Amino acid sequence: MDFIERRPERANPVLCLIRNAVLREDLGEALTSQGFRAAMRLDRARSYCAVILDIDDATPRQISTVRSLAEAGVPVILIGDSIETARETGLPCMAFFTMAFVTDLLVARLRALLEAPPDQWPEVK
Repeated sequence: MDFIERRPERANPVLCLIRNAVLREDLGEALTSQGFRAAMRLDRARSYCAVILDIDDATPRQISTVRSLAEAGVPVILIGDSIETARETGLPCMAFFTMAFVTDLLVARLRALLEAPPDQWPEVK
């Protein structure tokens, strides 16, 4: 299987699991303005090109869902107050953004991840 077949399909939406309504809206607008589609709720029948999770507000069910998506090859970006919280979950993380981040920078990082071959994705440890 070559790289093109293995990378997440960019036409699929980005799953944004964020409880903060203002942040969710801002991130959705930033993604849309850069040509991405954003999904704010999980639909198990859909495929996603990436997941963005607010780790500080994540439920155990969301963490389990994100872990399953990551195991299926979907890149994960975590946001939160502390990277330690992210590490405690054990979720694979391609990028971490501390709260009060610039959404356009997160979208630029997402774009870079999706344009790189999966074997070149960094992992935050």
